[in-house]
Amino acid sequence: MFKNEILKYTIVGIIFGLIISMISVYFILPGNDVPFAYSYRIMMIIAGGNSIVCILLSFIYLKWYHLGKLGKVQVIGIMILCMSLYTFAAPYLFDLNEVETAIDIEDLIADPSNQTVLDLKNQDLFLLTSQIKKLKDLQELYLDNTKISKLPNEINQLNNLRIVSLNGNKFVEFPQEILTLRNITTLEFGWNKFYTLPDNISTLKSLQSLALNNNKLDSLPEAFTKLKRLQYLNISSNNLWKLPTAIGDLKHLRELDLSSNNISELPESILKLKSLNRLDLSNNNLVSLPKEIQELRNLHELWLVGDPLPEEEIERITDLLPDCYIGFSTN
Repeated sequence: MFKNEILKYTIVGIIFGLIISMISVYFILPGNDVPFAYSYRIMMIIAGGNSIVCILLSFIYLKWYHLGKLGKVQVIGIMILCMSLYTFAAPYLFDLNEVETAIDIEDLIADPSNQTVLDLKNQDLFLLTSQIKKLKDLQELYLDNTKISKLPNEINQLNNLRIVSLNGNKFVEFPQEILTLRNITTLEFGWNKFYTLPDNISTLKSLQSLALNNNKLDSLPEAFTKLKRLQYLNISSNNLWKLPTAIGDLKHLRELDLSSNNISELPESILKLKSLNRLDLSNNNLVSLPKEIQELRNLHELWLVGDPLPEEEIERITDLLPDCYIGFSTN
């Protein structure tokens, strides 16, 4: 009898959980292009939790009902209450709300064929659907602070895209889908959580502005230096401890922000960046700069705040760059 009771209540829990889950998914996600895996995940977590609730309550029933302390109706009532509470609490306990807002492009835009800018900043999207492919004329895409963690494959059909902004999201890997956008000139990808860049990032040959600040990068691939058109590069607030030896190949670079990393030495090739106007090396582990730092003849701003540079090195740099504003820590 003990096993039969457990089996009976477990089956009730699974059935109840599945029914509630399917009803919830139907009302929460009507008309949205949400992958089956997300809905399946919700249903399995809720149904699984409800079955556990039923197993626990079956023990209570078997123990207390036969002792005359709890009636069968009371046990069933408690069971339904617990399952209901768990069903509606599960999306918050397991962060399942990410499926609640899959944006339907047709709901946002009357005429996708003429849309050139799509700004969805600060909306809890969690998921960008494949319908993005309808925006054939899209040139600028802003998805900052939307909590997305991946891009649909169909984004590679947006051949006119020039600006992509993905700041403040949940990417743990650099999305390969970005690498298919060969015509983008600006990529904003700060405040995410990825550790590495793919070697084939060099396919983004049109890039002129790239921001990868506030991630977890500890190195840059050598192929990175093939982004010959880069003029602005921000890799601040990562875990970099060195730069590619061929960083000097980025000859069009005008602004370079390397602040708040772990860099202790600069490659000599950095002196080839003749177009550089602004260089931020603050909050690294630098105790010296290249001896011929004056070769950066167009440098107007140099930031060294928070670096453990000895006083004599600061004086040397100041003498070599008399027309450059230099910011450094004062003791």
